[in-house]
Amino acid sequence: MKGFSVFWLFAGPLAICLFWGAVGLVILSLRRKRYVFLFNGVLLMAGTYFIVQCISYYTEPIAKDPRVVEISVRFTAMPYLFHVLLFAGIGFAIWQFYKNLFHYGKNQITPMSVREAVDSLPDGICFYLPGGRILMINAAMQALCRNALGRASLSGEEIRNALFSGVFIDGYHGTALEDTMLITAPDGTVWSLSERDAFLGKEAAHGVTATDVTELYQKTLLLREREEKLSDLNEQLAAYNREIVSLTAEKERLNARVRLHDEVGADLLTIKNYLAGGGSEKDREDIRRRLQRNVSFLLSGDVPEAEDDYDLLQKTAAQLGVCVLVRGTLPQSEPQKHVVTTAIHECFTNTLRHARGDKLQVLVEERGGGYVIRLISNGEQPAGPIRETGGLKSLRELTEYIGGTMELSYSPVYTVTLMLPKEVPHAYKCIDRG
Repeated sequence: MKGFSVFWLFAGPLAICLFWGAVGLVILSLRRKRYVFLFNGVLLMAGTYFIVQCISYYTEPIAKDPRVVEISVRFTAMPYLFHVLLFAGIGFAIWQFYKNLFHYGKNQITPMSVREAVDSLPDGICFYLPGGRILMINAAMQALCRNALGRASLSGEEIRNALFSGVFIDGYHGTALEDTMLITAPDGTVWSLSERDAFLGKEAAHGVTATDVTELYQKTLLLREREEKLSDLNEQLAAYNREIVSLTAEKERLNARVRLHDEVGADLLTIKNYLAGGGSEKDREDIRRRLQRNVSFLLSGDVPEAEDDYDLLQKTAAQLGVCVLVRGTLPQSEPQKHVVTTAIHECFTNTLRHARGDKLQVLVEERGGGYVIRLISNGEQPAGPIRETGGLKSLRELTEYIGGTMELSYSPVYTVTLMLPKEVPHAYKCIDRG
């Protein structure tokens, strides 16, 4: 080692480090397709390689060509200050190029930045050409393929077919829903698969995306569970309402029998007094009228409605948590009373079951030759027209049968409006039909 010195002992390794720094600059420029930096990196790599060779030939002259040795001697014979400044300049240039490359990658859209952005997405993405050649696949999709399929695939069509087949390794489950597939992982994560197409110039590319829908799926299951509980509650409430109607009808029939028994007893006592002591033509007409009414009840099987129908409905509604407020005078004659009681019962049950309200207003107005009755419930109002089924349908039939009309409105509040005549010739038949 003829040219050994302490200076070259440190300069040699430094030159090698600068050379590999230039090599890294060339590689990074190629990956980011920055050809200006690539050209400068090649120049720096060639320069640092020349310096390394000069130092090595100077310290250990193994070259047979005397010109190479001469060049090495002349380069190393320059002042140490020149070499220090040269190394510092090359190191500063390499550092600046690296800095500019990283700065460019963070502030400009480059293929590498696109790749990094796609890999940072929580959703899986895979685009491929017809035939299966993959154009883009991010880290999330690769992880899903490895975990759910147990392998990584080199074909986009193979990925698509395997994921949509629903056949996965143990712990993963697939559920087909129309044009999508739900994949449930052992940790409870749920992925939703979908397909989409994109165009690269004139060439079409197919895409498969896997979206993390765990939160939405859990909320859907919770909503379904609540709907089932609500359905059970509605069934219980419907059974309770049917029991209330049955008990109310039974109580009305019992009250009617008691009143009829009392009236027949009073009729017999009146007839006895009339026969024993005599009476006027007015007394005889009153006896005839009372006997005719009670006998018609006995023959037809019809019974007069209880006098406290409205009070009974209000008490029943209050027990269920609904306050029935009446403004105006409700009809007291049949069959109008039967229609109104049916309407109040239907509306307060709907207020409780569907609107989840606690108040029902009954507004009564006598207009012309009939009644206009509006039933307004609070709570959750319907978003659209009401479909008449069950009780509402029966209420409309009963209203129209006695010559009335019924209207439903949902804006601004849910309202049932009944227009009933004051006189109904076939009153008892209407009651029997109801």
